[in-house]
Amino acid sequence: MPVRYRVSEQSFNMQARISTALAYLLALGVALSIFIGLGKAGDKIGLPWISKEEITEISPSGLEPTLPSPYSSSGYSPPEEVTPPEDSLLAVVAVPPPPKPAPERPASYPTAYSETGRFFVQLYAFQEEPRAWAQKQRWESRLSRRVWVGIAAGELAPYKVLVGPFGQWQEARQYLRSKRLNGFPREQKDIRLFED
Repeated sequence: MPVRYRVSEQSFNMQARISTALAYLLALGVALSIFIGLGKAGDKIGLPWISKEEITEISPSGLEPTLPSPYSSSGYSPPEEVTPPEDSLLAVVAVPPPPKPAPERPASYPTAYSETGRFFVQLYAFQEEPRAWAQKQRWESRLSRRVWVGIAAGELAPYKVLVGPFGQWQEARQYLRSKRLNGFPREQKDIRLFED
C-alpha cells in the first residue's frame, strides 16, 4: 500500500508559486527564442514583414514639364471676379436637374389594369420588374392555375408574382398547401395586375 503524505498548506502554496513562476519563465523563453529565430531567418530569406530601408533618388531631368496655362496660348485674359453693386440683392438661381429619360419597356411587356376583390397566392416579390416576369414564365408551365405579375405601389418590393385568382382566402390557402409552395395567400387589394 502506498504511503500517504500530508503536505502543509504553507508548503503547498510555496510549490504553487514556484511552478507558476517556472511556467512564466518557460513561456518567456519560448517567445524570445521564436523572436530571435524569426529575425535570423528573415535576414537569410528576406521575409516580407521585416522591412528594409530603401532609398530612391529622383533626378530632376526625369520629371515631366508642367503644362502651360490655357490662357497663355490664346489671346484671352483669365476671367475676373465680378462684384455685384452694393444696392443689389443676390439672386439665387436654382437650376433644375435634367429630366431622366423614362425607361422604355420592351414591346412584350403588357400594360396594367386594376381589378379588386379576389384572392391570390403570392410566390415572390421583387424590386425589378424583369425578375418578376422571369419567375412568371418559370412557374406558368409548372402550375395548373394562371400566374400573374402585379405591382403594389409604395412597397419595398413592388413587383409580385401571383397565382390565382381564388374566390376565398381558404381556397387560396388550400391550393398553397396542396402544391407545397413557399408563399402566402393575399387579397388583391392595392395590387394592379399586368394584362397578358
